[in-house]
Amino acid sequence: MNNDSARQGITTAIRGLWTNWAVAVGSLAVLDLLSIWVSKHWLPFVAVSFALVLFSLIRINHEAKIPICHRVSYVAMLTLIWSAVIMFTINMIVDHTQWVEDFTHTPVNSRIPYITILILAPVATVISGWMLFRGTSHHFCRDCIALHGSRAERGFLGMIFSQEGYHQMLVFFTISAVVAVAEWLYYWLFYINVNINSPDRFFYVWIPVIIYGGSLVFLGVRYTSLWAYYMRAVDGSPMARGSSTLVRFLIICGDEIFLTFPDSRVHDYLPEDEKIDTPAKINLPFHERVSDYEAQLCFKGLTEIVPEQIRFLYSTKQHDVGPNIFHFAAIINKREDMEGARCQGRWISLGMLQHYTREGLVAPLLTSEIDRLYRVTMAWKSYDRNGYRLYDIKNYHPTFRLADFPKWGDLDYNDSNWLLVAANNEDRPFFRLRRLWRKHVKGIGE
Repeated sequence: MNNDSARQGITTAIRGLWTNWAVAVGSLAVLDLLSIWVSKHWLPFVAVSFALVLFSLIRINHEAKIPICHRVSYVAMLTLIWSAVIMFTINMIVDHTQWVEDFTHTPVNSRIPYITILILAPVATVISGWMLFRGTSHHFCRDCIALHGSRAERGFLGMIFSQEGYHQMLVFFTISAVVAVAEWLYYWLFYINVNINSPDRFFYVWIPVIIYGGSLVFLGVRYTSLWAYYMRAVDGSPMARGSSTLVRFLIICGDEIFLTFPDSRVHDYLPEDEKIDTPAKINLPFHERVSDYEAQLCFKGLTEIVPEQIRFLYSTKQHDVGPNIFHFAAIINKREDMEGARCQGRWISLGMLQHYTREGLVAPLLTSEIDRLYRVTMAWKSYDRNGYRLYDIKNYHPTFRLADFPKWGDLDYNDSNWLLVAANNEDRPFFRLRRLWRKHVKGIGE
């Protein structure tokens, strides 16, 4: 990796975010624009076709060299699907005009059974609001983390996608809410259900399209500024030092883990490299892979201690803008063995580590490692590879003890399928339907 490849990676990431917004939100704007010419009976099918295009883009993104955050595409896709369902339902109801008029005591104009933006905007508001509320705990984000790694594991790209993905959702929600309120107020105060005249067309069609165009300009300016800033930041940063590999070790003895603590106890704005983390980590020239033997040599050089066992956990890649990372566990016989080690720190329990994590004192990479260790282990102890329970006890939760880690030799922590099992298993509602959807439609899982 060099400056050029790092710049290319950043450019691809930022351009991809703008393109996703243009295509996803543009599909909603174009659908609203087409409502001028396309029959209301055919519009739901157009909406579904647009949703299929967005779905294809999301699925193709799984195999991309630099997978982009597609949260806004996913929300736009759901908006199109649910809006199509509502449109189709209204069309079916309006076909029984006499029944509707008897129920509402209001004449029905069969030529204008619905106004497109009055459906799209509220649906988009609800779906994007739910996505904002769930954050990264939403299943779409959990699947992305399982396939591509957490924000910390993806490094610089993870930071960009986490920050801008949230910002895009906030802008999407704000625009949708404002448009929904404004359009419905116009409907109740000024609209007459006879035809769509010029002021109606301007308010229902051209204003949303103009707002979409304004959002393209706003985000274009924002992403141009971000791109220029990050281009300047590449020089002198770790990204400019060439390809590298980071090797990290979790030092485990019994139920405790050995960690180093920052000197300062003021933690409101602690930089990442001064937070609680493993003391055993080393940057190497680029390696495609790191064997257990090489890892043992690295660990001995860092600590001057020969561990009882070195075990590979998993690896993560940061593509062209950061080192690839290999995560290992080092099992120590006795706590006293670390007293003469070259690296300094102290032993703490997982319960205490959880407390420090809630306080924001723990390095994000360490948090991701412990989270993966726990979730993969619990999934492996509770379910088979397809998500079916190993024990005929619903919602059974086995114990998790670090002291048992040497006994879990058959478990592959590098297998992302276990993260998918942790998210969707026989104890989850609609498990079989979700599993079929993920496997045959989304193309992930087994």
